Amino acid sequence: MNCGDGTCTHQETAQSCATDCPSVCNDGFCSANETCTACSQDCGVCLPPTIDVTLMGALIRPAMIDGRTWDGPDLTSDQVAELADLAALLAGQPPLYGDVAGWISNLAINTYAPPDPFGVAELAWNGPFDPNLTQPVATTSNNEEDTLSPHWPGPPFPGWINVPTGPTLRVRLTLQDEDLIDDDIIGTVELNEADLRAAYNAGGVVGIPVYDQGVHQILYITLTVAQSAPPACGGECASGIYSACTCSAADPCGWLGDGVCDSACTANFPADHFDDFSDCAAVCASNCQNLQYSACSCSSVDPCNWQGDGVCDAACAQSFPADHFDDSSDCP
Repeated sequence: MNCGDGTCTHQETAQSCATDCPSVCNDGFCSANETCTACSQDCGVCLPPTIDVTLMGALIRPAMIDGRTWDGPDLTSDQVAELADLAALLAGQPPLYGDVAGWISNLAINTYAPPDPFGVAELAWNGPFDPNLTQPVATTSNNEEDTLSPHWPGPPFPGWINVPTGPTLRVRLTLQDEDLIDDDIIGTVELNEADLRAAYNAGGVVGIPVYDQGVHQILYITLTVAQSAPPACGGECASGIYSACTCSAADPCGWLGDGVCDSACTANFPADHFDDFSDCAAVCASNCQNLQYSACSCSSVDPCNWQGDGVCDAACAQSFPADHFDDSSDCP
């Protein structure tokens, strides 16, 4: 029987002949007409609304596709034979990252003159790749040298947090080999939404195959994909809202030491607030030195240390009733 004859024989599957064999949920294959929503058993759980993507490293072909070693002469006959074993390994169904990485680690690596990889990663989530989201995975000053399995410098490792998910989500990686004169192109590859979903469902550090892309010299990208943590204080940090949550002593927004005087926290939440004295003192330095009453110098944080100095600063309470330090001890 042949594919397209209308009969699904025991030699055909939904993967090899979708026209004859309709896909069946829970058959172990995520077929073209199946989705993570309709059949999570085959396609995995759908990505959450936002994810954190962290790039950990890559796996690179032991030699260039044109028969040259990365930093040396042409391949020897023995090396050509070795690479035939790699081709057979990648042709397996499905090729496993651990098997390929293990095979490469068993090579006499030095005879291949491995590359010194560096490059950039890009993110696109709703259109073209955004240059503002481009990150170096390694530079010529911090890259690992002579390696086929580079691990990108960190922590923090390159990646993105709070990435909105959707069908157009893509990650692109471009790598080069640092050389004394002309840097060699290792390749450019992409991960799509399905790849990121596979990594999310696998959990931990995962190797995603990309050896069929570009010039076939990048074999895998290793990364983690996790659900983003809920925004601190329900997003009030990003909005700059002073609330019982954002002002609390735990400083969930990281406002302590940011160079902004958050005296409103002390004034509005006296029982529980972070101590922003250092920020307020720095911001109000000129007011303090010139003995000027301002919203800053009079604030409840008392950045000028005027409370208890023997001088009655009643003007603060009069001019800034909503936020001022208590100078009753100095004012009879």
